[in-house]
Amino acid sequence: RLKQYLKRCSVPTVFKMDRDVKLARLLETIGEGADLDFAREVLIANNWDLQAAAAVILGDGASVAAPMPAPADQAAASTAPTGLEHTTSNEVRAPMRTGFHETLLTPDAAEQARQDKAREEERLRVEAEKIAAEERRQREAEEAHKKNLARMAEERAAAERQAIERKKQKVQEEQEALRKGKAKKRKKEG
Repeated sequence: RLKQYLKRCSVPTVFKMDRDVKLARLLETIGEGADLDFAREVLIANNWDLQAAAAVILGDGASVAAPMPAPADQAAASTAPTGLEHTTSNEVRAPMRTGFHETLLTPDAAEQARQDKAREEERLRVEAEKIAAEERRQREAEEAHKKNLARMAEERAAAERQAIERKKQKVQEEQEALRKGKAKKRKKEG
């Protein structure tokens, strides 16, 4: 992308080489994944001061409004595409997109202990909920098993009652048949 930028840029050769070197060094300083246009804008905003631009990007400085460029630099800067054409020195620009995040202070020991205690309490609460859910599941399974046993016992008792009723009915039918047989025999004899 740097080569493409250099081809597009219509800055005089003297300034172009110096600025190209500064841009390349800034990109090296920022590291991989650095945005070429962003780095160029920061350099322009800091009057092509490499150290100031690096300080702004890396968080070591807070240069928002750079000093006005020298007359020779002003002509060169006016021909380069900056992306800042619509701003004046009195306007406030949007925050820069550095993507840089840093934690300056670690939590103090008391805060760390409080967070650890809260995490432990949450872990214990979740564990207690899991145990309670497992116990509830076991109770429900035992109740379902007991209900199933009771249902099977009722079905067996009903089947046994029906079997006894059928036997009684059969015995009664046999007794009735015997009585009728004896009564016919008596009629024949008699």
